[in-house]
Amino acid sequence: MSKPAIGYWNVRGLAEGILYLLNYTKTDYELVEYVTGDGPDYNKDGWLSVKEKLGLPFPNLPYYVEGDLKFTQSLAIMRHIASKHDLCGKTVEQRAFCDCLSLESLDFILGFVKATYFCQNFDEDIKVYLKNIRTNVKRFANYLGEKPYMTGQDITFADFMFWEAMDQLRTLDPTVFDEHPNLKNYMKRIAELPGMKEYLSFQESSARPISNKMAKWGTKFIARPSN
Repeated sequence: MSKPAIGYWNVRGLAEGILYLLNYTKTDYELVEYVTGDGPDYNKDGWLSVKEKLGLPFPNLPYYVEGDLKFTQSLAIMRHIASKHDLCGKTVEQRAFCDCLSLESLDFILGFVKATYFCQNFDEDIKVYLKNIRTNVKRFANYLGEKPYMTGQDITFADFMFWEAMDQLRTLDPTVFDEHPNLKNYMKRIAELPGMKEYLSFQESSARPISNKMAKWGTKFIARPSN
């Protein structure tokens, strides 16, 4: 069987959680990266020239191709990979909250995208965003409590989406977890997982930015906070 291919822009964005999961499960894969041109046009011909030629029913990025199986949407991709490795939750409650938390994490990332791509006055708007987002962070911290993973004793694919959401946020504001030591410990715990640790080391050296070139922040490589 051919190894799966993941297609996305050459940034972390919405695909990084997928790559965490692939590396944690020791899945051999191919990463196909598309490059956006410089401003003011931000040419996307690298992707647009192949978009309708890949056999994707709903062409978009990220995409997943494994033999004849071709589909899109980041959470659908993560769930597919996770289902092969029993990482969707072991109980009815875990499975429910795995889906819930993965969607909450995606909403979090999309809110982050809105704040960093589409703001009118970045310096002022980002202050408002960071002030308001602490309510959401506190809610996540309260839900995590002292559990090792977000849904309990067993890791699920939601942990990898959540970890990326929180990592993007703490890269923007390294103080965001100061009142939540359980989240700090959680971030360290996930970062030390087999496969994850090695990938994070590689990702640091590969210098892929969080955001694409048209964003107001995160378009250059920024090292992850060490705490």
